[in-house]
Amino acid sequence: MGFQYFSYMLAYFIVLFGASYGVQYFDPELYWKSVLPNTPIPKVVTDLLPSRKDHDLARLTPEPTVEVAPYKPAQLPIALPITLPITLPAITLTSYATATSDDQNNINSNIYEGIFFLENDINKPGNRIKTNLNFIINNTTRPTLFLPRQIAQSIPFSSKKLLEIFTKFSLKPHSIEAEMVKKTIKECEEDNDHDHDEHYCATSLESMVDFTTSKIGKNIQAISTQVAMKNNDHQYYHFTTITQVEKKRKSSSIVVCHKQNYPFAVFYCHSLQDVEAYVVNLEEEGNDNKVIAICHEDTSQWNPKHLAFQILKVKPGTVPICHFLPQLHILWIQN
Repeated sequence: MGFQYFSYMLAYFIVLFGASYGVQYFDPELYWKSVLPNTPIPKVVTDLLPSRKDHDLARLTPEPTVEVAPYKPAQLPIALPITLPITLPAITLTSYATATSDDQNNINSNIYEGIFFLENDINKPGNRIKTNLNFIINNTTRPTLFLPRQIAQSIPFSSKKLLEIFTKFSLKPHSIEAEMVKKTIKECEEDNDHDHDEHYCATSLESMVDFTTSKIGKNIQAISTQVAMKNNDHQYYHFTTITQVEKKRKSSSIVVCHKQNYPFAVFYCHSLQDVEAYVVNLEEEGNDNKVIAICHEDTSQWNPKHLAFQILKVKPGTVPICHFLPQLHILWIQN
């Protein structure tokens, strides 16, 4: 199950919000183009944008650039009566230093076994590598979409407002959906001191752009994993052959944004230091797929119980540890 069915109501939500309260909102896509005119918008982002017909109330000029600021919860005047199915996450790749196997005890370890690997495993084209990636491929429903910043910031996003949030989205407090909302907010509220890499949860495309540019500037590119589409909702790819490897230009830091489980698009973004990034072409059943790989050069501060160490049989700080980024994750890197 998943929050994907909520996307069908977002256009109605935006239009009703604007019509009822005289709101003129700014177009997230135009905001991207005004701040990052030389950075193409990746498909993972365009797939999360409301269609052009949903923007009848949008202004023709982008919202001015603003500083990244914490959310200021305000009461949302509209409650949508929606009960949604949900998809349990197959992987958590946000807090490397604090994550333990106990945090992931409900996750199929076979999925992780194919995601964590050593850097040497991908440096040789033609090499056969064991992977087990769960890509969500959905041709029948749209994923949860971005809300314009003005609307997103009017919705409570705080562990102190959980009951109000559940009410807004008509979620039963002890339902799976409510638990996933609770988990997402809790992770977003974790103190940055737990990790040396600063994180920020973006509830709009505009805030994601602002956070990223504040960390690595505006001369950047945004890339994501691209896989061959098939006619089923969930596809497990067992890639075996590396056909090409492109090592991205190393910069002092990068930003990675992971899509969270939430009724509208929320991304957990964090800046990373001492990281190598690769675009790896993996071939499976004649399909060539471009998959983003991230290699962490320094794992000395990771939790020794992290599942990656158990799978790879290595200790913190000894060798770089790599993982692939599934769909709906974005790598931001300097040109």
